[in-house]
Amino acid sequence: MAGDGREEGVGRPLPGRRGRALRNLRVGFRDYAAFLGRLHDEFGPIATFDLPSTTVCAVFDAELMQEALVAKRACFEKGPALKRAGFLGGSTILTGDGEPHRRRRRLLLPAFHGEALAGYAGLVIGAAADLSGGWRDGATVDLAAEMQRLTLRIETGAFFGTDSRVEPAVLSDAIEGMRWDMKLLFLPWSGLLRRLPLPQSRKARRAFGRLDAAIREVVRKARADTGARVDLVSLLARARDEAGGYAALSDSEVRDECYAVLLAAHEATVNAMVWAFHHLACRPETQVRLERELDAVLAGRPPAPADLESLPFARAVFDETLRLTPPIAFFGRRAIADCTIGGYRIPAGTTVQMAVLTAQRDPRHFPEPDRFLPERWLEEGGGPGDGIAFLAFGGGNRLCVGGAFARMAAVLVLATVVQRWRFQPLLAGPVETTSLVIYRPKHGLPMRLMARRDVPASDGGARA
Repeated sequence: MAGDGREEGVGRPLPGRRGRALRNLRVGFRDYAAFLGRLHDEFGPIATFDLPSTTVCAVFDAELMQEALVAKRACFEKGPALKRAGFLGGSTILTGDGEPHRRRRRLLLPAFHGEALAGYAGLVIGAAADLSGGWRDGATVDLAAEMQRLTLRIETGAFFGTDSRVEPAVLSDAIEGMRWDMKLLFLPWSGLLRRLPLPQSRKARRAFGRLDAAIREVVRKARADTGARVDLVSLLARARDEAGGYAALSDSEVRDECYAVLLAAHEATVNAMVWAFHHLACRPETQVRLERELDAVLAGRPPAPADLESLPFARAVFDETLRLTPPIAFFGRRAIADCTIGGYRIPAGTTVQMAVLTAQRDPRHFPEPDRFLPERWLEEGGGPGDGIAFLAFGGGNRLCVGGAFARMAAVLVLATVVQRWRFQPLLAGPVETTSLVIYRPKHGLPMRLMARRDVPASDGGARA
């Protein structure tokens, strides 16, 4: 066995279902997370199955995931699906491997930390306040649609700056185009299907053209302006790696990274917030505890970025939301060399899917795994167990570069909304989900709005 984890001709054969590729595709299209869950119930911590274009190894055990992502990461590259996405022109933070990935990661990290993060915080607070300020007590809303509106407004400001004339509809249409393109990736002959003049494909291309034009205009301004613009496009256009010597991003690379960030961030942000409010609505005692924390820290005033460290229970609500209902139910890798995981043989070319949803509901790591218990994240040590089974932000050397932004945005949205509002669920029974790409409510999430009557009176002060 080589020092990089590569192994040839060793290991036990994988258990699972071979053949029935079209049936697996059909069942997976209906509810991919449920399909993986049945495989786990039948075969245990690891299993294989066929799809029309590939053989898949599904990994359900967190320890085996860590083996693949850390100890034997040299045997794997990023999963094949996104590499074939029609809207990405080249390697990106999501699709690159090796040195290209390290370069992009180095150049993108500053856009999600430090001063940039503080600049985005004001956008989040303002957008959440404006959205919830327009609600009416007793009204019924689709929470999924409301969080979509909120996230689009935040993203428009974060991507292009508050002085931009770009409308949220530009991002919304491009996201719909990406959804369509991603669906095609799961079908046989996806490359041919993409070239056909299908109405959805023509609509997607028009949407991508509008977004490309908006990105080009902001890049032009950023390269010509020596001012300190802190929107994402400008930060990427001006990104430099003084220490490592990596070349700056070209205009086309800025464009592709913006698409990659939008793809990774939008659906995950929307659905993380939808699930968070759903869990709070279903557990009034948890909502009350969060309200008490907010009332004690904020005393009726709007939240500010400086409050983030003073809201540990709000952060725990977000972490527990990602554990129990992660927006990404699985993520993929591709074996580039023969190796083993848990003693099972993984041939080169195998698609490996890490079933995050299953790992994060493992009772060995999370007692009472099906209960929403944010307090588990307040235990000594900062979280449950050794933390290896929490994979909502990925694992190994590919931890999400936007993780700090996601947590910041979620806590500030929770603080802004929960300070003033409660939600009453209107669906009878469990929420029906879909999970082909994103784990989300299948038919939206209707809620009745209830204004809080016991909010402390604000003295009008706010922290910078």
